[in-house]
Amino acid sequence: PSDWEEFPIVAMEEENNVPHTITDDTEQISTIRYKIDIWTLNESASDLTMKVEEALFHLGLKRIFGADAPEQRQGLKHKVLRFKGDIDVHTMHVYHD
Repeated sequence: PSDWEEFPIVAMEEENNVPHTITDDTEQISTIRYKIDIWTLNESASDLTMKVEEALFHLGLKRIFGADAPEQRQGLKHKVLRFKGDIDVHTMHVYHD
């Protein structure tokens, strides 16, 4: 983030987007993985983490990773989450393996 003065901070990044299923030389389903970073200062990230998880769950994505990440700055908490879904590129329906 460009501004480390305003907390909490949530950053979302598309980490991977690859073909999952190809038929007739056309991609039908893509596997997409997102990384979410949550930073809080002098407070727990749990409530915000639950809100992020709920929002991405409603999009059809499944959480595949969640962990606290070490930080050097005193009082700074950093949570890393990853979500994944196999998305039909025509209907936008989300599948899970």
